[in-house]
Amino acid sequence: MPTLRASARCVEGGVCRRVGGLGSRRRVAAQCVVQSVDFHPAAQVVLTAGFDKRVRLFQVDGTTNALVDSVFIPDLPIRTAKFTRDGSQVICSGRRPFVYSFDVTTGKVTKVDRLIGREERSLERFVVSPDGKLIAFFGNHGYIILASAITKQVRVQPAA
Repeated sequence: MPTLRASARCVEGGVCRRVGGLGSRRRVAAQCVVQSVDFHPAAQVVLTAGFDKRVRLFQVDGTTNALVDSVFIPDLPIRTAKFTRDGSQVICSGRRPFVYSFDVTTGKVTKVDRLIGREERSLERFVVSPDGKLIAFFGNHGYIILASAITKQVRVQPAA
């Protein structure tokens, strides 16, 4: 089980701001309707995300459910956010041709530009495979785009 990062500092030159930390007991209200909720596969942690461009991680204890971490992604109103199978990363997407990956152990936030070989204008909907090896994005014209969970790039190109 990964250890969740507890510091509150800027990541990648201030592109994404992080607030909070372990032990933070303040109540947190989203600035929008929550669009996505997911439970960590091994820890008592839940994530919420929405159009306020923020992913929040909460320690689920049934009493205070304290904020563990929060990441602000300035250019991504978040439609879908999910933990990877091992719980080490959160994949975030919205109505954009790119996604973000947030490493919960290191705090690193990485932008994954347009999927190579694809022209989708939106990657807002996806699921992570049960074995954790693939991410299936809903593509244009009914296509399901399979991308590697490690590289976040297309694994199988559709036949022409």
